[in-house]
Amino acid sequence: MKHEKLIEKYIQNRLSAQEKIVFDDLLSNDTIFKEEVALHTNLKKAVAAEDDAQFKTLITNLEQQAESTTIQKRSYIKWLAAASIVLLLGLSYFLTINNKATPNELFASYFKPYRNVVAPIVRSNDFQDEKTLAFMAYEKGEYKT
Repeated sequence: MKHEKLIEKYIQNRLSAQEKIVFDDLLSNDTIFKEEVALHTNLKKAVAAEDDAQFKTLITNLEQQAESTTIQKRSYIKWLAAASIVLLLGLSYFLTINNKATPNELFASYFKPYRNVVAPIVRSNDFQDEKTLAFMAYEKGEYKT
């Protein structure tokens, strides 16, 4: 059991100085221990090589999947770009065709008389000159007067 722990620590590179001396002594004197160490080191190399092979196949599969998804995304991008161009053209067509209002109609729909801020009409104002009468008519909507 002690030999197994020494081999395990050797494989993991965790031998202390005293254990290293014991390990070297056993390695040089005990042939069964030497064979067991060789078996474990070869086993570690085989497992590492198998892990490397599995990792390489995993990476290869992931790269192939990534390439196939980028090809699919590119085709979607082309269709989305074409659809957005058609949509923009259609919207601009309908917005320009449906706008058949004449300039006079547009003026009448958006016109608001400017508020009288120049000479506001006050109730207690008895003084009525020409300017005050003009602004009173303006506020009533009598623009010709």
